[in-house]
Amino acid sequence: MADSNSNPAIQAYDQPFQEALEFWQSKTQITPGQYRQLSDEAKLKAFAVAGIAREDELAGVYQALQAAIEKGITLEDFKAQCADIFTRRGWSGKASWRIDNIFRTNLQTAYSVGHYKQMTESAENRPYAMYLAIMDDRTRPTHAALHGKVFPLNHEFWDTWWPPNGFFCRCTTVSLSQRQVDKRGLTVEADNPNGHLIEPVDPQTKQNLPARPLIPDRGFAYHPGKTMWGASSDEIPVFKDMPNLKGPADYRRPALHNVPASSLPLLDKARLLLAGQSDNFYLSEFLKLYGQNKIIKDAAGQAVILSPRIYEIVKGSNPPIYKFPKAGHGVIIPLLEEMIQNPYEIWITPAKDEKSGLVRLVRRYISLWKTNDKQRIPGIAVFEVVRGELQGVSVFAPGGTKKPNLAYVENQRHGLLIHKN
Repeated sequence: MADSNSNPAIQAYDQPFQEALEFWQSKTQITPGQYRQLSDEAKLKAFAVAGIAREDELAGVYQALQAAIEKGITLEDFKAQCADIFTRRGWSGKASWRIDNIFRTNLQTAYSVGHYKQMTESAENRPYAMYLAIMDDRTRPTHAALHGKVFPLNHEFWDTWWPPNGFFCRCTTVSLSQRQVDKRGLTVEADNPNGHLIEPVDPQTKQNLPARPLIPDRGFAYHPGKTMWGASSDEIPVFKDMPNLKGPADYRRPALHNVPASSLPLLDKARLLLAGQSDNFYLSEFLKLYGQNKIIKDAAGQAVILSPRIYEIVKGSNPPIYKFPKAGHGVIIPLLEEMIQNPYEIWITPAKDEKSGLVRLVRRYISLWKTNDKQRIPGIAVFEVVRGELQGVSVFAPGGTKKPNLAYVENQRHGLLIHKN
């Protein structure tokens, strides 16, 4: 590998850094306003650039950064690829720091997250991690105070201090074996120093500075590696929506049972498939309508993949086990494309598995129909970004069509409302 520019923390790789690339391709592209509403952990799974709201321009910057991870392009290459976008915003001269920040912070985070995955996979032989700062006159005093500190890889210290720990942060980590720790005479820390008062040393004058708490920069006090990969665990994650999310009332939207019937599309129940059929029946009907993979654009302009994966209980299992027979699942297959292209609402909702720390952003498509017999039938489709593609998690009509469950869908309406009818 070769250094990119003069920063040893940002490196161009001769071969794609697969773990960093997989992390990058898990991100959801959103507007700056939507990004600001997310928690710090949830922001890791999103991509936005302050000052860039146009989807095509945001996608251009995203793709250029992906090329930096995938092909090892430099900061100058990145500037050249996005020159038109940056010029329109006047990001030159003294304002060029914005471009530098976009490039370095995103790549540093991707590489750090990727390294965490590699380190956890070798943790049995290398169970420790050392914090490394650059130690020049640009290093933050609090970061410099941690230089050379060694903690077990699973120590709670890393839950707050896994790099990067601020914009332009160049700190990193390196894994160590017990033999390396012993040979170098290193001390493995037991206590968590986070939040403790310290008297850091000024990197320029080498004099002690006033006491201050040992905390990362605002917005960086979490573990990006765990947010992406989770802590080591063989258990299937149980995701729960994050707290304090905005709901319909915050967007001045009515409860579903109060939506005027005159505004709802009419559902002909004859379009639905029969309930209680076999997996083969529902799979055959799905393939007739959509094939193995059908790409469509949703109501917000995002490309979405329709595939039988939507109905797999465990994604990627072989052979696949489907949830077609569950109430409201297989019967709604003929409405799937309509639910994506013409939903009542689209929400982006952050969810977390508390045990592992794993975080994901899901895209929820809420549908609501009326029938000739005055029923209201709700539907929900859940998708997430996987390897750069929006793929299905589940699609169903809660409660089925005989006992529609409006309350269930009502409880799914929170997060970022990105589309409404």
